[in-house]
Amino acid sequence: LALAAFCKDPPDLARAASVAEEQIGRGTPTGQLLLVSALAHAQRFEQEKKPADRAIALRRFGQLLEHWWATEQSESQEAQEAVYQRIVTPALRLAESMPAKAAANSPPDLGPSRATLFAAQGRLIEQNYDLRKEYGPAQAYAAFGKAIALAPRADYYVERGRALIERGDIDP
Repeated sequence: LALAAFCKDPPDLARAASVAEEQIGRGTPTGQLLLVSALAHAQRFEQEKKPADRAIALRRFGQLLEHWWATEQSESQEAQEAVYQRIVTPALRLAESMPAKAAANSPPDLGPSRATLFAAQGRLIEQNYDLRKEYGPAQAYAAFGKAIALAPRADYYVERGRALIERGDIDP
């Protein structure tokens, strides 16, 4: 039902978001359900500018990317580029548009969700030849730095170190 509401012309974003959140609340959500929820809330935020929609969208984008890394990650360059362009890019646009005051006053779980988005950006740039060629290791390094600032996890530090080596600033 959430997908059907989202795919209507015009999309019924309120219904898609509501049904997706209801299903997510019932248990372990699927990647498709997280995607519908994230996109519906992101589009609702674009239209109505309600901070709650941005927060839910960022959480769901973060959960979706964590789910993708854990279960569905593809070695396919095309799949990685699609994830970058269709999920990571809009999610980052939403995360980076958040004013500093709103970010400072956001719920504590939003920082790690936003960190996941920046880490996904860095990982995909590092792993995908075309993305690495387009954005370079400096962008991956910067993305991991943003992730660390939001949620200092050991794997982010390791990945930032690897990006630093790729940048050529230090010898391996």
